[in-house]
Amino acid sequence: QACCNSSSRDTTVAPPAAMTPLLARVAIALGVAASAAGHVACSSGSCTATDGNLLLQRQGSVTQAGSLATEGIQSTIACDEASWPDKDHGLVCGECKVLVDRFSSVYKTCSGYCEAVGRSCVGAWEESGDTCAVKHDMTCDETIESSDAICECGAKLSVSEGSTCYGELTHLAVEEGSGVGQFVTQSADECKRQCSDNDQCKSFSLCPQWNGCWMKDRSFTGGEPSRVLGECKTYYKTSCDGAAVPAPVPAPAPRPTRGSGKVKIASYNIYWWNAFGQNAWKGVHITDNIKDSLRADVLGLQECDNPGLIRDRTGYIEVSPFAGAQGVVAKPGLFTVGDSGKRDIEATGKWGPRYVTWAQLTHEPSGRTFWHFNTHWCVHSGNGQTCSADKRHTGAKNMLNIIREKAGNAPVIITGDFNAAMGEPGPRHFLQNGFSLAITHWVDAIFYSTDHWQLGQTSLGDAAHSDHRPIIAELEF
Repeated sequence: QACCNSSSRDTTVAPPAAMTPLLARVAIALGVAASAAGHVACSSGSCTATDGNLLLQRQGSVTQAGSLATEGIQSTIACDEASWPDKDHGLVCGECKVLVDRFSSVYKTCSGYCEAVGRSCVGAWEESGDTCAVKHDMTCDETIESSDAICECGAKLSVSEGSTCYGELTHLAVEEGSGVGQFVTQSADECKRQCSDNDQCKSFSLCPQWNGCWMKDRSFTGGEPSRVLGECKTYYKTSCDGAAVPAPVPAPAPRPTRGSGKVKIASYNIYWWNAFGQNAWKGVHITDNIKDSLRADVLGLQECDNPGLIRDRTGYIEVSPFAGAQGVVAKPGLFTVGDSGKRDIEATGKWGPRYVTWAQLTHEPSGRTFWHFNTHWCVHSGNGQTCSADKRHTGAKNMLNIIREKAGNAPVIITGDFNAAMGEPGPRHFLQNGFSLAITHWVDAIFYSTDHWQLGQTSLGDAAHSDHRPIIAELEF
């Protein structure tokens, strides 16, 4: 069909006969919008909107088909990609189009990622070389065994009638309630959708700096006290009738602690194969160093094949499991141990799997609770395994997911031999996600959750015949 006759006149645009039904509906919608918003002029068998890019030709051809079908629609959508989670290397590949990290492990599909930011999916591609370069096209619902993919998101998802409404406190509730589920996101809209689908969820704590949403069983009215913890905030299910919500009550003054909130942390690779194997006399110097010189409250050890021997010589007790010859020990009587565990961070090198170990510790003098995570990353390739900065980056991302899962928004300390300069993507991943560096020397480092600790004195200890010098930091709640 011709959109108009040969004489120039105003008219509503009709779709060309050769269009698919979907494209015809798009053309009609855009034609109506252009007619309403501006002026549609037709002449010599073609129609042009004077305020837009609509151009429909006779004989069913669309001279700007790509612009009409996708780009014209997408250009009306503005996205805040900077707030979107899990952009690999921070890459934005276009309007509403990003390189998505943790694709196969978390989001599964581009539809899953776009839903996490409250939008529909309009495009998906397999990436090439951790860049915006396209290897091949995908569908929005397609899954691939890759940690990265390029996803393009469209319009915001509409909220259906009868949806649950939410109120919010000024900050994070002092008493959050018990957990009923958690997942990784920075989006309040995604938290609301997940909570709405969970009958046990009455509220949730969203901490964008931790990329985490923690669903809770506690109901709120809006008048409960809240406390400042970074960007964390409590959202709660409420009536949708528009009733006024009481103003939040200021948080009460913090309760005095029972004593000093300072904790002395150390990280030490003790060179086991050499200092406790080939040259056992060196091991005596190392254990004396731990007991008499370092005198840390809690200590992350690497290359420790026998924590029982360390306990016998120094009095320090294991508070976490040891895996991959690394774990956490502490002064006896200073802490109460809660949860503890270990997990493979899926970054295996020549010398076998790499782990993170952890302990949840309550500091008896202050009554405060924190989590200590320890690790030792790969250094060499061999035995059918490749170790590289990318492999360590993968380990860092998996490790941070475990930290979020276990610790939530509680105070955290990370110690380890990272076999990496601090400029590598692995250590930087911590620094970009809520952690600060207390001290580093060579490949060893201590990180702490920025919102929870104040950094005091730091120092380097004597190697005492290890091939690493211990690093020490004092942190205060």
